[in-house]
Amino acid sequence: MSQLKVDKYKEYKKNKKEILVKQKRKKKIEKIATWTITIGILGGLAGAVGVTIYNEYQQKLASLPDYTSSSYMLSDLTGVLSMEEDTDESKDSTNTEENTNTKDTSKESNEESAADETTGA
Repeated sequence: MSQLKVDKYKEYKKNKKEILVKQKRKKKIEKIATWTITIGILGGLAGAVGVTIYNEYQQKLASLPDYTSSSYMLSDLTGVLSMEEDTDESKDSTNTEENTNTKDTSKESNEESAADETTGA
């Protein structure tokens, strides 16, 4: 058994440089892998937090009223707007009635003149 120990030691001394190079290479690979995984996990967490904050901000913006659109109006508590709409509608209906009356009058006068011509001729 002691001879086995001596043989291992001799072999170790013979290949010491190669063994140390392999160990250093293995440690570097382990460090790089550890840092890569750590950075990946931290980056993923930071990205998730960033996306969550962005989504909450977008929800907040969507919940705010839109002051630029015409759909935002105060409710008509005093009836002022409905009174203005009524007066606008009555003006429009008066104008259409006058136009209708003018057309009817011109038709009647044309019919009377046509009747006079036929009876007078």
